Amino acid sequence: MGCALFVLMLFLLLTAQPPPLYNNPYLEGKDVVLSGRLSQIRIKTAQEKLQLILDDVLISGSIGPNEEKLNKYSGSMDGVICYCDKDAMSYSVEVPKLGSRVKVKGTFYNLKEASNPGQFDMASYYRSRGVCGSLARAVVTDVSKDHDVISQALFTLRLKMANAFDRYLDEVTAGILRAMILGDKDYLDDSMKLLFENAGCAHLLVISGTHIGIVGVGIYRALKRLTGSLYISCALGGALTLGYCNMTGRGISSQRAVIMFLICIFGDCLGRTYDLITALSLSALFCLCQNLFMIFDPAFLLSFSALAGIGLLGPYMNGIFEENKILKTAGMSISVSAFTLAPTLYFFCKYPVYSLILNLMLLPFSGILIFSGMSLALCSLLPFSGWICRVLAFLCETSTGAYVTVCRFFVSQKGSVFVTGQPRLTEILIYYLVLGVLTMVFKKVHFLMEDEDEGKKKKVFYRLFFPGLILALMAVFILWPRQRDGFNFVMLDVGQGDGLLAYTKNACIISDMGSSDESEVGKYVGLPALKALGIRKVNAIVVSHTDADHINGLYAVMEGAKNEGISIDALVMTDNSLLDEAGKSLRLAALKEGIKVYRAGEGDEMSFGDMYLKVLWPKKGTRGEANEMSMVLGLYCESTSVLLGGDVEGVGEEYLAKSLKGKRFFIYKAAHHGSKNSSSQEMMDEVRPKLTLISCGRDNRYGHPHEEAISRIKKTGSLIYVTAGVGAIMVHCEDGKAKVETYSDCLSF
Repeated sequence: MGCALFVLMLFLLLTAQPPPLYNNPYLEGKDVVLSGRLSQIRIKTAQEKLQLILDDVLISGSIGPNEEKLNKYSGSMDGVICYCDKDAMSYSVEVPKLGSRVKVKGTFYNLKEASNPGQFDMASYYRSRGVCGSLARAVVTDVSKDHDVISQALFTLRLKMANAFDRYLDEVTAGILRAMILGDKDYLDDSMKLLFENAGCAHLLVISGTHIGIVGVGIYRALKRLTGSLYISCALGGALTLGYCNMTGRGISSQRAVIMFLICIFGDCLGRTYDLITALSLSALFCLCQNLFMIFDPAFLLSFSALAGIGLLGPYMNGIFEENKILKTAGMSISVSAFTLAPTLYFFCKYPVYSLILNLMLLPFSGILIFSGMSLALCSLLPFSGWICRVLAFLCETSTGAYVTVCRFFVSQKGSVFVTGQPRLTEILIYYLVLGVLTMVFKKVHFLMEDEDEGKKKKVFYRLFFPGLILALMAVFILWPRQRDGFNFVMLDVGQGDGLLAYTKNACIISDMGSSDESEVGKYVGLPALKALGIRKVNAIVVSHTDADHINGLYAVMEGAKNEGISIDALVMTDNSLLDEAGKSLRLAALKEGIKVYRAGEGDEMSFGDMYLKVLWPKKGTRGEANEMSMVLGLYCESTSVLLGGDVEGVGEEYLAKSLKGKRFFIYKAAHHGSKNSSSQEMMDEVRPKLTLISCGRDNRYGHPHEEAISRIKKTGSLIYVTAGVGAIMVHCEDGKAKVETYSDCLSF
């Protein structure tokens, strides 16, 4: 039954069609008025922000001269997330309640898709939750009087429970319990999220089967004993779990757990035996029938693969270790880890080395923490329960303190996080194929070993050998080399700015990392790209000059690299950069992280494994305007040469036109984002690149790349790629051949 349902699930996935109006070009950046049913409210007190999620959205009109055009494409939409400021209500409009119809005006934007390796795909994330667009600077103009009484009551209860955490607990514990029990991660510090992620315990912050077990199964069994009625306990237990799921935001893992619980108690009423794999397949089908995009969501894949490990491999692991509870827990942890390994590496590109040990230590106590947290929240609703709440608060703070201390200890150990790179789909398929074969072989051998006549030595060998094979398979998949051979040059899509990577199997350098229109590119673009490409060591960060759009992302890269299992050796800057205020600040940030700082000028050469850099401009000790003094580098690897132009122009380009006579470069990183006065004809006639890569933002206010610069480059016969049109650009050179890959269809000028 479970296999048949699984095949049906795959059929639905393969025949899925994307909903209409995703990435609608006619609405992008337009002021519109939308109306929809309010399904979720998220309050971010610290930022004084309010987020409203609307379902069944209709375009009801427009603001400004685009009315006719917008009305032409009006119609039904999926969900929209509305970003509101503190004062989001028009005068005399009452606060909206869940389930009410809400009219909102604001600027519509399509969801941003990932355009770099390893980057978080916001569009995919929100589509899996039924959201197809966003409304910025949203203002509520009208609210209907009717609303969903139950949903609003649950939302009010959630706010009261959250307030109890804030009132009785310290900030860290309150943030953790908000995430663990209420599904609200907005109040959890980023450093705490990273700590749990690097410890391999991020699943503890997700509403899952443990919560449903406490809320649903506990109450169901208690009512069953008290009333003696299967149907009453089934109805009340099911209603409470559905209410809890709705109150905590209907996360994917909680939906899965609730559906499986309902199948379990419904089967109990019918006198049928519960089968985990069948229930898992049914819950997957139910989720995918609601929204097929869930199949691409990390939460969906991790939640269902974890249960698949428990259902397919877990029983045999339990059979191996028989009555030993500690070894049984270890076997179950191995089962879950083996099945969740592939999606973990695909989405996070790293492996927490001590995750098996930590889960073995912490998981048995997670139920106690969840139960005590729930008890605290519920007791706070009762009168004269202050002393009980304080006792429960002490228990919660002690438990979370122990959790955090243990996680910090293991994460602080050298090599606690191993960067793996993002596995290809073929690697994932092969891994699951081998894992499936091992599981089937294990199943057959398991029944043979249950024979009492089998010798003890054979049984001991069997108990050690098969778990060892599973661990060995996991180790091979984790350690499999994913860095590409040859020379690789990557121009990241950072919007209006520069972010460049060059790497081989033996070395890696970064050249600039910043943006003037994208926030925190180091955190959200630079570090994820390094992890996705499997880079564990950066030999040097080279700074062309200290304009913000070239360096503001480097702070996050230098500060966060160590936490992500990446080491950085050196920072290289010119005299001109080291002496200005921005350069001094960057230098201090590097020294704080233990990164050596070097000054470089014309003629200096730096060798990194099979790559070497040569500084072509400016001369040491030269001072001047930042762009004119921008460092220009020649990057060489075997037969491939790259000219890194920084933002050089004016005096710098005049000098290069003379000093580069007869020197050709295969790749030219266009200077100053393809501005009008860059890439002079004299210099281009000498360089004559085969490929020209330009980094700039979409619809940027500077008009980059400028038609005149494009025209001058085209005269050399060079192919031109622009990040604004194609996302990240990756050039792979090996055996005298070059291949260009982009994140979307190639757009040449």
